[in-house]
Amino acid sequence: MTGFGKLLTFLNVFVAVALLSWSVSSYTNRVDLLDSKNENETVEGQITIYKKEIDSLSKSIAGSQSAYGAKFRGLSDLELTRDFRRSKYNDRLYQARGADGAGRRIQAVFRVQIPAVGGAGDAAFTDLSKDGAVILGANNKPLEGLESLRKQFQDTVATIRLLRFGDPARKLTDAQKRDLSKTVGNNADYTELLNGLGVEDLRILHSDLSELVAANDALIGRQKTALTNLREEAAYLGSIKVNWVVQLQTLERRQAQLEARLQEFK
Repeated sequence: MTGFGKLLTFLNVFVAVALLSWSVSSYTNRVDLLDSKNENETVEGQITIYKKEIDSLSKSIAGSQSAYGAKFRGLSDLELTRDFRRSKYNDRLYQARGADGAGRRIQAVFRVQIPAVGGAGDAAFTDLSKDGAVILGANNKPLEGLESLRKQFQDTVATIRLLRFGDPARKLTDAQKRDLSKTVGNNADYTELLNGLGVEDLRILHSDLSELVAANDALIGRQKTALTNLREEAAYLGSIKVNWVVQLQTLERRQAQLEARLQEFK
């Protein structure tokens, strides 16, 4: 026998052994598709087992679909409730602000929030289907909206800023400070100077005026001292004048007496 013949014989034996092993394995691990009976019980085949699994899965699918439908309907109801509450909250928010979503002015209203109690309502939520009473302020009038209050606040801040810093176009200049003494003497010019000045400039002006007043007070004090001295000197000179008048009158009488005596002797 040639080598090629030996190889074919070896391959034939190998294939035979492989087929035998596969046959034995298939027989021992065979799948019983149909039901069978033994001495004690009926053994269900794979077809029966698969049919039961399919029936069980079908029932599970039906139950899941039913639960999904119920959950979906509940979710749809919740979404509708959410959209309704969002719309109502937006309306109340616009009323509180005093302006709608487009920025247009509307009547500002603050209302008491009514709890959702009774039935399926949750007290933690607000019953948006009912409008509560209008909230009144300290002046017994409805509260103003947030936009109105914000505008009032901004106007107040602008007024305070104007009062503090004054009109930027009418700041106190160095030339006005130098001519302050002349300006104070003219009511019209002084009123024009004060118009538009803020607290900061008025404080500076007050300081300059205080210095001017102090200088004038010092000058007035010196003038008072000079006037007092002049009055005292006038009183002193008046006394001396009286003495000189009396002395002059005495001398005139003595002179008349002396002349009369001389006349006696010719």
